Amino acid sequence: MEEKSECQFRFGEFRLDTAERLLARGEDPIALPPKAFDLLALLVGDAGRLLTKQRIMDELWPSTFVEEANLANLIGLLRKALADTTKTQIGRASCRERV
Repeated sequence: MEEKSECQFRFGEFRLDTAERLLARGEDPIALPPKAFDLLALLVGDAGRLLTKQRIMDELWPSTFVEEANLANLIGLLRKALADTTKTQIGRASCRERV
């Protein structure tokens, strides 16, 4: 069985909980489509590291051909959801491993 890391990240006024698949601004949840949430979790989880477009595509759509426009669309959704104002440090509040 594969181990998964469940973490909570805080950045600016936002909290990202990967276990609950929840993005919140303060106490208010922000609805995201599943792939947009996956992209945000990938970006936040690898904060400070360079992610290539190919790695992102491979992580979000493994073994599937997808047009690059889909990635651009997801980035647009995230910018809108975050109001494109988050230029703050991303911190990991807590993590736990589960089997």
